[in-house]
Amino acid sequence: MAAAKTPAGRAAPPQAGNPTRAGSAHEGGKSDASASAYVGLTKKAATTKADAAGTTWRITREDGESFPVTLDYNPERLNFEIDDGKVTRATYG
Repeated sequence: MAAAKTPAGRAAPPQAGNPTRAGSAHEGGKSDASASAYVGLTKKAATTKADAAGTTWRITREDGESFPVTLDYNPERLNFEIDDGKVTRATYG
């Protein structure tokens, strides 16, 4: 997606928005609706399923502890939040 140009030919600032709305399809990636198939699985089952599908993944939060993550946006990467050994939230990005 090319950046919009201003009259002076400079790139316009990016538009505000939430690229990770539930159910949305991400540019070049998968939808958070498909990520929801991981919710309720154990941590091991979810990571095994993602590995089997060839999908990169990371755990962004587990049992109330948030982990540092890179800010790069990857529409093919699954982000898992884990509580009591089970996935409680899964998103792509």
